[in-house]
Amino acid sequence: MVPVVGVSCAWSIETWGASDAGHGHVYAEMAYVEAVARSGGLPVLVCPAGSGRSEILARETIAMLDGLLLTGGGDARRFDGRDVPSLADQQPARHKYETLLVTEAAGRGIPVLGICRGHQTIAEVLGGRVATIDSAGHRNPQPPFETRHGIRVEPRSWLGAACGAEPWVVPSIHRQVVVAPPVGFRVSAVGPDEAIEAIESVGGDFLLGVQFHPEIVFPDDDRAKRLFRAFVDECSTRAGRSRGAPRGPRWRRAVEGLQCPDPGSTER
Repeated sequence: MVPVVGVSCAWSIETWGASDAGHGHVYAEMAYVEAVARSGGLPVLVCPAGSGRSEILARETIAMLDGLLLTGGGDARRFDGRDVPSLADQQPARHKYETLLVTEAAGRGIPVLGICRGHQTIAEVLGGRVATIDSAGHRNPQPPFETRHGIRVEPRSWLGAACGAEPWVVPSIHRQVVVAPPVGFRVSAVGPDEAIEAIESVGGDFLLGVQFHPEIVFPDDDRAKRLFRAFVDECSTRAGRSRGAPRGPRWRRAVEGLQCPDPGSTER
């Protein structure tokens, strides 16, 4: 059973500004789409749209999905030299729609993975706090803006079970971080400066945010592959439950039990 995974999009008017394209484009980087597809999911682009009907569209969109991937791409580099605005001020239409998607997905128990901006969106929407930091070490000031640094993964976390708790060097492109996770979440990875690099729900539903960019290194990084495969596995579990074939998700057992499962096993 191939799970349907929604991949959130940015709107070019909000990121690049006005163009000859009139109303602009909605887009997601191909790396996200490829990571989902190569991990066994069916990626479907989810676009910020429907002024006046956003709540209805978000509800109907989540009803069709088995999982939701909130992508990065805040284009915060446009704000170099001054404080970075809030997520809502950076991309108002996108933030409004993604807020509705996260709220609806969390309420329905749909697995959600947030990357970079998506990680921050999960935290903010569910009651955490995001702030601007000194981006030295987290972002290259020159194109292509990416830098890399180590993270420390909490061994007794879902992320640790899925990807291993050894030191991990990951791609980083950001100027804001989650400084306070929502109630019901734990920090599952930190950077060398103790900046929060991952948060996860301690409840039974899959809600995971990572500040770094596993999609960038997906083709060559085994741990990035394991992360996406584990996410798509959870989406597949959700698909099975919603289509009349209930299975016990490994996420629920991992967060409730004392022993995390082997992420490489085929156990369900």
